[in-house]
Amino acid sequence: MKTTTPREQDNVHDGTILVVQQFPDDGCVAFTILGRHDIDSDKPSIVVFDMDDLKVIADEYGRMKELGA
Repeated sequence: MKTTTPREQDNVHDGTILVVQQFPDDGCVAFTILGRHDIDSDKPSIVVFDMDDLKVIADEYGRMKELGA
């Protein structure tokens, strides 16, 4: 497994990628992203997406763009 170093910074916002992990033996990449479960919450949480999750997000975004949204 190869892991990038988490970034130390004060101005991290929702959606900031904190860590990218590569799992070459499994053909997998995982992204750890800062996010919030509740938009009104002041407490950030860590959300991890793997490539299958990101493909679903990208496919839906592509469909939305095709519809002119």
